Formats: sequence, C-alpha cells, structure tokens
Amino acid sequence: MKQALTAERDIVIFDCDGVFYSWRHYAKGASDTVPSDPMHHAKRFCAEVKADVVPLLLPVLTRDEAAILGKRSYEETGDGLRYFVELATQHGFDANEFREQLHIAYHQLQFKRITESYPEVLAPCLESGQHMQALASGGVNFGVLSQSCRDNWLKPLLGSKNILNHIKPEHLFGFKEFGWNEKSINAKGLGIIMDVMEADPSRVVFVEDTKKNLYPVKAEYPDVLTVHINDWHMPTPEDDYIDVAVDTTLDYMRLHRAARVPQPAVKAQPRPMSLTL
Repeated sequence: MKQALTAERDIVIFDCDGVFYSWRHYAKGASDTVPSDPMHHAKRFCAEVKADVVPLLLPVLTRDEAAILGKRSYEETGDGLRYFVELATQHGFDANEFREQLHIAYHQLQFKRITESYPEVLAPCLESGQHMQALASGGVNFGVLSQSCRDNWLKPLLGSKNILNHIKPEHLFGFKEFGWNEKSINAKGLGIIMDVMEADPSRVVFVEDTKKNLYPVKAEYPDVLTVHINDWHMPTPEDDYIDVAVDTTLDYMRLHRAARVPQPAVKAQPRPMSLTL
C-alpha cells in the first residue's frame, strides 16, 4: 500500500543528478534530439569525459574503447565506472585505490566540462532553496546520497545551485562515503546515512530520479516514503515501490511544504435546537 506524504516526515534524503537539475539540459543545441530519451545526450557527454580520463589511468584502453565501455557500464549496472575497475584489477591494480583515483579524476573533468558547455546545470535553484529554508525552519533536516564524488562534484555543483548551505557537511554522502554500495543493488547507503542522521525510517523521505534505485529502498525499509522524479523515466502501475511520483523536485518541495503547514482547526458549529419532540 502506497504511503502518503505527511507532516511527520522530517528527514529528507535526496539523490543529486537528475534531482537538482534536469538531464534535458544536455540536449541543448543537439541536432539529433531524442525526445523519448533525455538521457541519450547525458550518456554521450559522460562517455566522452570517461574517454578522456580513463586511458590516462588505464593505458590498455584506447579513447574509443573507454567511451564504449563506460557507456556499457552505466547502462548495464548503473555504475559508469564499475567495468573500468574490474578491468584494472585484471591488470594488477588495487580495486579501491583505482576506483577512488578514477572517481576523482572523472568528476573533476566532468565539472570543468559542465561549466564550459552546460552552465544551465549549475543555475541556482532559487524557489527550491526557499522551500528548503522554510522546511528547515520548521524542523526538517536534509541529506544527499549520490554515487557522484562529494568533493569534486557534489560540493561545487550544489554550492552553485544555492542548495549546499541547506545541508550539513556530515549529511552529504558521495559514493565513497557509503562504501561504493550501488543503490540499484542494495539500500546499504541509505542505511548508513539514516544512522548518521539518527533517523527512524518512518520519518524519512527518499527522493530519486532513477526507478531501479528505489526498489531496494522499499524492500529493505518499507516505512521510508519513496519519491520518484519523473523527468525522464515515467513510473508504471506495477512500480508499487514508488509512493509519490512528481514531475520535478520543485513539485515535491511544494507538496512537502504544504503537508507541513498546520491546517486550521475546524470550529465546531452549535447544533440547531429542535422544535419537535
């Protein structure tokens, strides 16, 4: 049974990419727009970044091979770097050390390219920030759980969008901070951040744009309220692990703020005196 967004929900944990900006920004100026798949251009952009970074750390791959493998890794696993890590271990690299090096280098270059080519991604979320401020003043706490890099992507991105100041540093989790646990496979990352935030699942809202990342959450923490941002991947009636579906994060913010506003009490009206026995 789907849960409703109620005033008792005072812990909100967001994904970042696709939640605080739309993937549709990557289609800007493209001549081969694919309206049915806004992720098409985002995947291509990310593949190009990987193609420029990976061969520097893993010279057994050419630029074209790195682009293809990175695209496959994201589409097949939800982790755009996993296949590179697996290949690196076959060539004697330590998996965790290589992943961290690649994770940092990839997101450093990605942020630089975003700044140059897609500045709309970095535009401030003014109204969302206002809603977050209002919710925070009413006792709501915010966290971020993202498979991106905390220091080289989340901090500069959310800072430019006027979102970072609403999130305590200890509640900002990049992929490394929750142990490289892929969200599509398990909800260990959510469990880690909920422990840090001392949050009972019945008080938590988890906001995601990727449907497959919500399924493990509902399976492991059925009391968590799951919110899906429908920007590119519409839910179906079979997606019963999604409690609330909205088009944008701003739509969600408005709903949550409305749910937290105390409703005026209805004054009881005196019953009319009966003139009959």
